[in-house]
Amino acid sequence: MSEQTAMVPEPSIVERVALSVREVAQLLGVHRNTVYLQTQRGAIPVVYVGTKPLVPRQWIDEQFRSRSGR
Repeated sequence: MSEQTAMVPEPSIVERVALSVREVAQLLGVHRNTVYLQTQRGAIPVVYVGTKPLVPRQWIDEQFRSRSGR
């Protein structure tokens, strides 16, 4: 690896615009299968990048804002 090639750290969960199903499950404190089921039912929006399902971070933030009365 040359000096010009720098390792770029992965953005933290807070900085990314979309999260994996596993990350969403960790944030919500539920099993990942619960998140998969809710994405299949349409309760949690999902965007596929290839075959990988990603949940928009904005949706998660809006859910918490709307439930906290802000």
